[in-house]
Amino acid sequence: MTRDRSESDLRHGLYRVSPTKNADVSSILRGLGQQGALMGAQEHEAFFVTDDVDPERAIKEGYYLLSFGITSRKPAERIIVTIQQQMQRD
Repeated sequence: MTRDRSESDLRHGLYRVSPTKNADVSSILRGLGQQGALMGAQEHEAFFVTDDVDPERAIKEGYYLLSFGITSRKPAERIIVTIQQQMQRD
């Protein structure tokens, strides 16, 4: 698996990030791990996904925050990405 392919898979999946979709990000990363793009014998070594959202607070304050990290095979490094989605207010 190439780096370009990994980035493409992540971009394709991340367009739908929302408070109910963080499992989708885990699924995408799990697939990349199964294809050999990530390092680590166990999932917790290859990637993590966390969100900082209490649904009531997210609605009240109008944002959603998701972070994920991967241990890439080439170059061998830990990459952490944080996405904040600002919800439109009426």
